[in-house]
Amino acid sequence: MNAVLTPNSGCSLQAEWKSKYYELQKQYDECHSLLEDMRLRLSKYENHVGFGAVNRMRNLALSKGWEKWQHEYAELTRLRKLMKGTCKRMMQRQLSRAFEKWQSEANKMTKQEFLMFKVRWNAVVTLL
Repeated sequence: MNAVLTPNSGCSLQAEWKSKYYELQKQYDECHSLLEDMRLRLSKYENHVGFGAVNRMRNLALSKGWEKWQHEYAELTRLRKLMKGTCKRMMQRQLSRAFEKWQSEANKMTKQEFLMFKVRWNAVVTLL
C-alpha cells in the first residue's frame, strides 16, 4: 500500500495537478463570467423598475386628473339618463302607469306560481 516513488512519478503528479488546476481555473472563469452577466442583467432590471416608479410619480397628477374626469363624465351620463327617463314618464304618463301595472301583475303572478309550486312540492315530499 505504500506508494513507490519513481523519478518520473513526481512529474506525472505535477502534470496531473496542473491539469486539475487549469480545469478548476476554467470553471472559476466560467462562473465569474456568469456572475458578471447576472449582475449586468440585474442592474438593467433595477434601472427599468426605478424609471417605472419615477414615471408613475411624475405622471401622478396627470393620472389623478384623468380619473377625476372619467368619474365626473360617468356621473353626468348617469344623471342625464335618469333625467331623460323621468321626463319621458312625465310626458307619457298613461303609458307609464300601464307599464307599472303590468310589472305589478307579473310580480304577483310569479309569486303565486312559486307558492303553488311550493305547495305541490310539499305534497310530493309528504307522499314519499
